[in-house]
Amino acid sequence: MMAQNDSGKQVARAVDAGAGVGRITKLVLLKRYDSVRLVEADPHWSTRSRVYLGRKRSARCTFTCARLEDLSEDDVAGWDGPVDLIWLQWTLQYLTDADAIKTLQTLARGLVLGTGRLVVKENRPYGKARSDRFQMETPACS
Repeated sequence: MMAQNDSGKQVARAVDAGAGVGRITKLVLLKRYDSVRLVEADPHWSTRSRVYLGRKRSARCTFTCARLEDLSEDDVAGWDGPVDLIWLQWTLQYLTDADAIKTLQTLARGLVLGTGRLVVKENRPYGKARSDRFQMETPACS
């Protein structure tokens, strides 16, 4: 069940967890959801996302500067009620196993019961990578 505004109209809401500059919010989430909460640990990226999204799109967003592994159930509960979708991309690889599990459990509690969805997108080994080890793509430094 989607959230409703004061007039009873259904409002679809999403969270972009580990949002960075907000590419997923701009190119995917705001095309499908009425509002998006961007959660980003780095204050620089949180600020840059407002510029990247622009004034009109940013008006439909809420910005939270927080580390995902530090979020509590109270933090998630304070997000104006449950959300329809949480998008988590390229973040779990930077957490310990225990923090990744805690983060997923905490975020899941913020979803609409029964219909909410948690999307997880991470890197995977490719090419001649060993299948018994995690491979992380790292940019060349110059």
